[in-house]
Amino acid sequence: MHLAITAVCRTSQKFLTDLVSAVTNCDCRIIEFRTSQLSTTPFCYVLAEGEWNHIAKLESFLAHFDHNPDITLHTHRPAQPAPIEGIAYMLETVSLYRDDILLDLFKFIESHDVHVEEASSFCHISSYTNSQMLIIRMIVVIRPETRIISLREDLLEFCNNINLDAIFEPVKQH
Repeated sequence: MHLAITAVCRTSQKFLTDLVSAVTNCDCRIIEFRTSQLSTTPFCYVLAEGEWNHIAKLESFLAHFDHNPDITLHTHRPAQPAPIEGIAYMLETVSLYRDDILLDLFKFIESHDVHVEEASSFCHISSYTNSQMLIIRMIVVIRPETRIISLREDLLEFCNNINLDAIFEPVKQH
């Protein structure tokens, strides 16, 4: 059984230690852990795994965080997903920042029945041009019935139309 936990803390990163400790003390395993700093706010995502009684114990223990006004915590018991058959591809785009680019990219991906496994984006100021740049990185799964060359051509046309540069290549496992 799995338990997905998202946490945001307004004061310090000490809660990361407390959260990881809670998972292990309840005899659960951490399957996935991610943390990042958004502006000045640390947040994390944890996917814990354990027997149903250990997950219930963890949920009860995490309820103690509700009394801390500096921590916002959400939990969810996700269903076991059916494996997605296909080929994993990495998509990375670079462009001048525009508000609609991320939305347009998600619409393109959805219209081509491509599954997004991971996605992240960030902005930075180019040291060469002093322009605000947008970087988008995704791991997507292309279903077996999708023609990869056709998808690649559509993606290149899409990128050309909105002035995006993109890298689109299979994820290589070592």
